[in-house]
Amino acid sequence: MSIERSLYLRDLKKLKNFRPWPVIQKIAQERKLKVYLVGGAIRDLLLRKPYIKDFDFLVKGETKAFVSEIAKRLATSYFPLDESWGIWRLIFKEGKRKWVMDFSSMHAD
Repeated sequence: MSIERSLYLRDLKKLKNFRPWPVIQKIAQERKLKVYLVGGAIRDLLLRKPYIKDFDFLVKGETKAFVSEIAKRLATSYFPLDESWGIWRLIFKEGKRKWVMDFSSMHAD
């Protein structure tokens, strides 16, 4: 079994409680985009931290339109961190919880 698969099976319950997750998955499927969870969230999942609040995603495809649709469906807003590189931030709040999500366009060099 691959590391990716075992991580997915073991930690899916944590991501299930991350309300934006099914929205991100659904829009990625609708738009036929490849979206990868990267960065510190992977470390936090492996360390089994109880609350992960910072997510970084790598998007293969049109990132701005993707993030715009996520923001629309979650009734929140987004803003560029670096528009020329296709990096966008979306902040989602629910009750006392706040999640910061950064979406970066995949660049081939």
